[in-house]
Amino acid sequence: MTDLLTIGVDAWIIQDGNYPDFARDDRAAFAVEFYASAALNQAEPKSSLLPSLVNTEPAHYEALGESSTWPMTGGRLMSARFSSARRSPPINVRLGNWMSGEIYVGVDPYFYFERLAYQPDAPGLIYDWRVEKIEMQTAPFIKRGRMIIRDAAQLGWKEIAQTDAWADDYGNAKYVLHCRRVSRAGRRTR
Repeated sequence: MTDLLTIGVDAWIIQDGNYPDFARDDRAAFAVEFYASAALNQAEPKSSLLPSLVNTEPAHYEALGESSTWPMTGGRLMSARFSSARRSPPINVRLGNWMSGEIYVGVDPYFYFERLAYQPDAPGLIYDWRVEKIEMQTAPFIKRGRMIIRDAAQLGWKEIAQTDAWADDYGNAKYVLHCRRVSRAGRRTR
């Protein structure tokens, strides 16, 4: 796994009080979660396979890894979230299976440090990170039926020096942190 990641964080995660606002050059401690909006694919096991993350867009990756200890993935760097709730892994995920697919990588809002870290076999997944750059989504919100969503035709990012979760985008900001992992060993507490 890489030590340099683009990691998404929505304003509500900061507003919940679990993290302060982030600033460029900050050192922050958090676990990283991944979310697969579509089913992950089982990859054929080959002796030449290596875990990989290929950045496809901000905070999105094409991932390949071995399911070593559910809900962890290759390198034990991330915890997993499927749909909007924690639940068992998909039926085709078994210990030692290689899985691939597109994932969103984000700051763990609280699932790991409030719950998963207390499971007896949970590895330490909280690392220290250096925030090298911060970007904020610039697309305006539009109304689609009864929903309000970002205008997909105007998606874009602007660099900012620090987040202001309560004021940026009227408290609805979406950020990407460009982070470098600085601690080698993960831990269960911040």
